[in-house]
Amino acid sequence: MEREDVSFIPPVQPDIIVKELTEKIIREAIESYAEEDAFWLKIYAVADHSREVFAMDKINQALKVTK
Repeated sequence: MEREDVSFIPPVQPDIIVKELTEKIIREAIESYAEEDAFWLKIYAVADHSREVFAMDKINQALKVTK
């Protein structure tokens, strides 16, 4: 962070982080993200390309409900 002269890491698409780069572990990680109709993989893929896909008013309403 000092090299880039920043005090935080800006938001980016989440990474799938594994302990080791083995086929077994990578497969397990991807399969975990693919559970429940691949919800997280789909969200990450869409969010990386365009924010227009998301209805921000619906997201804001959902956040108000959770408060």
